[in-house]
Amino acid sequence: MGTRQARRAGNKEGNLYTVKTGFNTIFTDQQLSATVLQAVQLVSPILIASNVLANLHVLRCLETDGHVSKLDQTFFSNCMYAVSHATGRCAVQFNRAKNVSLTESLDIYLQQLPHHQQTPERPTYLKDILNAASLMAQTNARNHINTNYFSRTLSWIRLQLRQQAFFANMEYKFVRSLGPKLCAEQQQTTSPASGTCCLDTPAWFNHPHTSGNFLSTWW
Repeated sequence: MGTRQARRAGNKEGNLYTVKTGFNTIFTDQQLSATVLQAVQLVSPILIASNVLANLHVLRCLETDGHVSKLDQTFFSNCMYAVSHATGRCAVQFNRAKNVSLTESLDIYLQQLPHHQQTPERPTYLKDILNAASLMAQTNARNHINTNYFSRTLSWIRLQLRQQAFFANMEYKFVRSLGPKLCAEQQQTTSPASGTCCLDTPAWFNHPHTSGNFLSTWW
């Protein structure tokens, strides 16, 4: 039995196969191929810059007031618009007045760029591509948070406990056992999967007497 016949027989049984191919094999039309490659060259710098801005914005918010805006499609779309310059008919530029918090992060981002670096161009015909990219960014962010948020929060809590002098002379197993309890309390007050706020501030960060040290909330 030939390879193709084996694949067909396997597919009938529910087995799936992946066939490796290339861009030039799929896009045989030269004009269409050139258009796709041009779009890739324009979109790639925007996506890279918007990812840097999104990370910078989240870190800045966590280090200042601890409140991070909703990490949804609109947020990632605003990041893409912020780091690029719109061209063409009906071009829409980033609205600084409506995005005050993101604008603060954008100004910090722009200050770090080399003087010779130009702002990526964003032609109007890239709108649908960037909409799809922002939706994918939202999905990736939610998957990342739902998969890693509480496990990494638990690791951070355990690290903070080990660094506190109050716990220095306690058994390591007992100190480790405190982490899940605090993390469970955090899980009851914050739900990243709810969609209301992907990275809402944990309740124990906002205690009026902690001054940033959440452990004093509990002891």
